Amino acid sequence: FILQTRKLEIDRLKTLKEAKEHFEKNYLVQLIELAQGNMSKAAELSGKYRADLYELFRKHGLKPADFRKE
Repeated sequence: FILQTRKLEIDRLKTLKEAKEHFEKNYLVQLIELAQGNMSKAAELSGKYRADLYELFRKHGLKPADFRKE
């Protein structure tokens, strides 16, 4: 049973690159939700430059405007 479980874990294991990409996108979503779509606030919270955040959002196909509260 243990060998079978380990085999399943290995089959589901992402590459390091995939895991980093997944983490990064999830982090950005949580960040922009917390900042309510405000990129200046998101930059302040993350300790990143706003321009760098915009680049990361483009990389992951995310639009800050989609997270703004109306």
